[in-house]
Amino acid sequence: MIATISGSWDKLKQVKTKKTAESAKIKKPPINFKECGIPVGAELVYVDDPTVKVIVCDERKVEYNNEITSLTAVARQFKGYKNVPEPSFFTYNGRLVTDIARETQWRE
Repeated sequence: MIATISGSWDKLKQVKTKKTAESAKIKKPPINFKECGIPVGAELVYVDDPTVKVIVCDERKVEYNNEITSLTAVARQFKGYKNVPEPSFFTYNGRLVTDIARETQWRE
């Protein structure tokens, strides 16, 4: 609009930029426990309260309070966030589940 008003439309150039993974904010797929090497029956521990534990039920679901759910849903319950970007609130064998996913499932 400004170029049209000022009469400088002919001086505009389109510049293409290279988007990096961070700048493009590429959405990662949901964590797949099997691809991460986390077996069914594994215990995942909540980082803010080690007494809160979930059990891996299959490739994508966990059990918490006798309910089959997702890590994201459990994190929402404790954090109070409407949207949890990734379930970085649980550990497996002392390591963040998201760190494990970055090294295995999400590796480029």
